[in-house]
Amino acid sequence: MGMRIDVPLDPFVKLRLKRVFKIFKHEISLIQKFSYYRVDEFSESSDVIWTKEVGGGDKIKFQTNLGWSEKSPTFSGNNTISYLQKLSKRRAISYSVGAFFIIDTSYYYDRYQVASNYRQLVFKDWIFGQAAIGTIFRKEDDFNASEYVSIAVDMIF
Repeated sequence: MGMRIDVPLDPFVKLRLKRVFKIFKHEISLIQKFSYYRVDEFSESSDVIWTKEVGGGDKIKFQTNLGWSEKSPTFSGNNTISYLQKLSKRRAISYSVGAFFIIDTSYYYDRYQVASNYRQLVFKDWIFGQAAIGTIFRKEDDFNASEYVSIAVDMIF
């Protein structure tokens, strides 16, 4: 449970179920997420993530996601490949490329994204700081580049 700091405030409840299968240096994760936000209402998503350790704590990750939201009659998802680089026990950086799709009357890609994400443990083992920079190419903008910067603080209890 939590509160998204937005105008208006948006309380939410989430449930996340995860099953991990480890085979040598490979890991396959199956994740099912259910969310209810007061503003966005109910949503559900399913992920399949394949991760391979490539040495020194670095990893390559391929993620496929499919989701549904009560606000939209369509299914949406993404395919993303990432390289995760462990800088220390408290810090990591990732580089990713993703393609986002919609399933309506047909299946089509509506957005592409390139990003770099820095994450650091800020306090004990439950407060993380995160900064991301990236470029999004949206279909509705004729796939012209749109840059973004994002900063977040995550508290995990």
